[in-house]
Formats: sequence, structure tokens, C-alpha cells
Amino acid sequence: MLKRPVSIMNSVAGRFDDIASPEAVKAYFGELYHIEGEGLDTKNVVNRFEEGYETDMSFPFASIAKEFKLIDENTRAIIIPRTEKAQVLIARLKAGERSRYLLRSIQQFVVNVYDRNYSALYGTGSIEPLDEELAVLKNMELYSKKTGLNANTDNGQGVFI
Repeated sequence: MLKRPVSIMNSVAGRFDDIASPEAVKAYFGELYHIEGEGLDTKNVVNRFEEGYETDMSFPFASIAKEFKLIDENTRAIIIPRTEKAQVLIARLKAGERSRYLLRSIQQFVVNVYDRNYSALYGTGSIEPLDEELAVLKNMELYSKKTGLNANTDNGQGVFI
């Protein structure tokens, strides 16, 4: 899946001194689009922006952001209680507290996993759901500071950092 974009990037990098220049970026996406075709823009993002540019400079940022995901698969947040601070924040969440500040504070202890990995962890009793959006890792043997969260699934092993 990444061989073609990397190959194109190497080709473009060989022709431009500055691969971040507008010309190099245009060349990269031009070649990628030429090879991959319409499959690159399944949400029709480019045409929607071009239409906005050509008409009244109104760009549909909100609707495109709502529809677009870089990876079209849902993820779920799992809090890793690896420090005393994380455990205090988790206790506040378990007590029902929810605030913007609290949720931002807990982010440094969160890893996101795919739904299938979340289900596998839940099925083995390795996580404790707090609500629809958050769960806490109960089995700390599955977490390594060096390698991240190890979520064994039926299809193999998923590691999330």
C-alpha cells in the first residue's frame, strides 16, 4: 500500500532540491493522482474546494471535516493508569466528573485502538469501560512503556503506542 507513494516520493525528491517546495508537492500529487486516479478522492474533496474557489470563495470545511477520516475505521480510547497522576484522574472520571480540563489532562495517558482490538480486550476482561468513549486498562501486563499497548486479537497482535 505504501510502496507506490514512497516510490513516487523518491522520484520527485531526485528532481527537486527542496521537496517541500510547491513545485515538488504539485509534482508528487500529480504523479500519484495520475497513477492512482479517482480512488484517491473518494469523498470528492478536491472538486468541492474547486467549486468553492470558482464561485464565491466559500469552502465547505465543516462538511468535509465531518465526512473525512484519514483511516476509515473507528477507534476507541483506553486510558493507561501508568502513573499516580493518571490514577487520580481516572478516579475523578469514575466518580462521574467530566470537564474539558479533565479530559484534556487525561489525554497524555490515552491510546486509541481499533474497535476489534477494543472488543478483544473487553472480552478478556483487560479493560473497564467508563462510558461510551473511555475505558481503563485493568491488565497492566499488556502495557509496556517501551512498546505500548499489546492488544492480542484473533487475527494476530496489535501494538498501539
